[in-house]
Amino acid sequence: MNKKNLVLSAAFGLLVSGSTFALQRHAALGDTDPCCVTYIEEEEVVNLGFDTADYLPENFDPAKFYVDLNAIAYLEEECIELGVETSAYLPENFDAYAAPQGIDGITYIDENDTIVSDFDASEHLPEGFDPYEFYLDLNSIEYIEEEEIELDFNVNEHLPMGFDPTAK
Repeated sequence: MNKKNLVLSAAFGLLVSGSTFALQRHAALGDTDPCCVTYIEEEEVVNLGFDTADYLPENFDPAKFYVDLNAIAYLEEECIELGVETSAYLPENFDAYAAPQGIDGITYIDENDTIVSDFDASEHLPEGFDPYEFYLDLNSIEYIEEEEIELDFNVNEHLPMGFDPTAK
């Protein structure tokens, strides 16, 4: 019986000391505990290079609602019947809005797949059209070098008094 009491006492002592050390460890973390970290969110100032107040109406309040969105009449989208039963071409229990289940649920386009289309583009192109033929030879275009233009009058006479094109 003494042996059982001794073993139970030792087990209870280890349990109590383990929980005590666990509490001390949490207290020792202090400021490094992620739950206790205070995050400071700094508001960034965006400089657009101009004063936006110059382009807004007088007494403009961005928090004020200028338009009642409930007064706008929205058109309901009409269901269009195509006359084709698509369920015959889809897998059983197909849901277009379901998220893919596993890697096999993700569809991709294989570049080795051949796509057969019954669209004939030649009906919509000019007769004798060849996409590989050069219709415009860029080397035949004569480029004019930029020349300095001399005006036969004094430009400063036509500008406002004290005009400085480099001033901001």
